[in-house]
Parts: sequence; C-alpha cells; structure tokens
Amino acid sequence: MGLILTSVGEHSIMDVTGQDRVIHLLSKTCRNELFSDEELSSGNLAPLDIIPFLDDSYIRGDELSHQIIKPGRVSQVHVGLLLAFMWESITRTRLPPSDPTSETTFARAIDVRRFLNVPSTYSGLIQNMAYNDSTLQQISDQLLGCIASQLRQEIDPPKIEFRTRALATELHRSRDKSHVSCTATVSPSTSVSFSSWAKVNLC
Repeated sequence: MGLILTSVGEHSIMDVTGQDRVIHLLSKTCRNELFSDEELSSGNLAPLDIIPFLDDSYIRGDELSHQIIKPGRVSQVHVGLLLAFMWESITRTRLPPSDPTSETTFARAIDVRRFLNVPSTYSGLIQNMAYNDSTLQQISDQLLGCIASQLRQEIDPPKIEFRTRALATELHRSRDKSHVSCTATVSPSTSVSFSSWAKVNLC
C-alpha cells in the first residue's frame, strides 16, 4: 500500500515556483533531511522587502495598463514558437464566429526572481505577467516566427523589473487593492492566459 500526496497552492499566496519549493521542502521533511541554511533564510524573507518600491516621484503609467481594472468592469526561440503556435491555433478556432477585428491578448506568467535578484529558493508569490496585444485576424494570418518574436520582446529584463516594481508600488500605496488584477484587461472569449511548469523539477 502506498500514499499519493497532492499539493495545491492559492495563487494570491504563492506562484508555481514557490509551490515547487514547498513541495521540495515537504519531501525533505518526509525523508528526515535537514534544511540548508539557504532554504531557511530564503524561506523566511520578509515579503515587503522582496520587491523594491519605486520612489515617491513615480506616477502610474501604461506599464500597468493590463493590470488595472477599469471602472464598471466585472471582476495573468522554441518556447516562443510553441507559445506562438498555441496562441495562433486557439485564435483560429475562434474565427469566424468572433469579430476578426476583436482584440486578443496573450498573458503569460513570468517568474521574476531572476530579474529582481531574489533567491530561486524563495517560496512566496513573486511573479508578474507579460502581455502581447493584437487582433484575432492578425494572429490568425501572421507567421509563427513573427508572433514568437513579438512574444520574446516582452521578456525584457529592465522592462519586467520596472513593471514589477511599479505593480508592487501600486499595491503598497493602495488601501483598497481590488482594482488590481493580472487579467484586468484579458477577455476569456478572445484572449489566452498561460502559465507553465516547464522549469519546475517536482522532486
């Protein structure tokens, strides 16, 4: 007789990488292995010190346009080609019933630890999203290489670092945080939200 132990993590508390770290630590505990000094230190980092806030001169701009819920709205090279193929294939299945000029967004979850010098062993929530906008017709007609190139352009370290710090600053300054959402402008009927476990070891 054996035991199958499953794990689930709430997205407002941890991201995929963080869940991987928790599973790893749980696995070590089950084997009576001691945690390393790095695991202990990174596992106890103060959340407010992880992402440096921007200074008081910062004014919210377009870098958060995909993550601010608008008033009245009801309440995230081979890899690039694969994602482009997914976006294009899903988009083509939505035509012709949908208006070909409708906007479509590809929202991809990004682990920002490496962009902010946060230990890879940190188990808390520290992710952002990369967004690409187009129309259904444009994505349906474009070459995969062109779409993949557009997707790669959004994975720009300085841009991701700034957008992540801007998002953290906005949340820190706001008493009511309900106006912020990783999928604030992502329409389920025309867009795609994507996250991957490809870099998670699960051991």
